[in-house]
Amino acid sequence: ADVGCDHGYVARYALENGVRSVIASDVAPGALQKARVLLAPYGSRVTTVCADGLDALAGQTPDCIVIAGMGGKNIIDILSGYTGDAALILGPQRDVPQVRKYLTEHGYKITFDSVVEDRRRFYDVLRVERGEQTLDRFQRQFGVFYRQKNQALQDKLLRERSLRQGYGADTADITEVLQWQQR
Repeated sequence: ADVGCDHGYVARYALENGVRSVIASDVAPGALQKARVLLAPYGSRVTTVCADGLDALAGQTPDCIVIAGMGGKNIIDILSGYTGDAALILGPQRDVPQVRKYLTEHGYKITFDSVVEDRRRFYDVLRVERGEQTLDRFQRQFGVFYRQKNQALQDKLLRERSLRQGYGADTADITEVLQWQQR
């Protein structure tokens, strides 16, 4: 399921890469209409639903739910009533530490957590499943796997440190994570 599918690009990618069927939903009728046009060649493999959040899944149990391209607080609101066991792929645009905190406090385990860069913008991508996990403050702030080398994370942190320095703000936490990244 692609919740908040916008124009349907993630759903199309999934269908082109081995996913048998997709539920594509969005709260905006105009965006959903664009997704319908884009996904039309896939016929019965696609169900499109104009719905808010996980309301689109009424009676359906997808293996995986993608919620990306929106703020972290919105993602938390969407997940707050979810009781299923589907794997989650999340792409919060902001408030990522709050998303990590919410997940680990509500019975989820983050199995993938990375920063990617596209056209000079940085995006956090998380894969989540049901389970228990405790995060330290660095994992909440910078990602569960902040000690694993990731060029996009390094670049993001260098930019963030420069911004903080410009405001005279403390950068000790970023400097510590960068030491792990640059080893």
